[in-house]
Amino acid sequence: MLAELTAGYQATKAALDITKGIQALKTEAEVNAAIIDIQRLTIEAQHSLMQAQASHTALIGRITELEQEIVRLKDWETERQRYQLRQIDSSAFAYMHKPGMENGEPAHWLCTQCFDSGHRSILQPYEAGGSQRGGAQMRHRCNRCSAVVSVFYRRRPERPYVTDEPA
Repeated sequence: MLAELTAGYQATKAALDITKGIQALKTEAEVNAAIIDIQRLTIEAQHSLMQAQASHTALIGRITELEQEIVRLKDWETERQRYQLRQIDSSAFAYMHKPGMENGEPAHWLCTQCFDSGHRSILQPYEAGGSQRGGAQMRHRCNRCSAVVSVFYRRRPERPYVTDEPA
């Protein structure tokens, strides 16, 4: 952008210098040639200034994008502090609210893969399945990344540590 502004300044200065020297010209042809030079330099100056303006607009757009990304990251960090990784079954993990951080939301499990990528995606129950340690399973799926977590059917986000499971 600085190069465009410099070029615009130099073209304008050259046009002014030619304008100052027009009175010293003796023939109409010299005057006409000087006017053509002034017009050419004016066009060059305008072109350079338009390029500088386009660069400026692009930079403003990029700054806006970066500011929005900073806000998003700060918001995510605040949201992230409300959760902790918990083992919800023998081989299943999910993020859950820390005690006292529910903010009126119902109990839920978040997908670990999405959470670690900076997204909050609630695992949804979608299928009862075969047996696990002699008991039925419930599968939960992430609608964002399609990850599947299988837990003993009595385990739910509001009571993840049911102790009366079959042996």
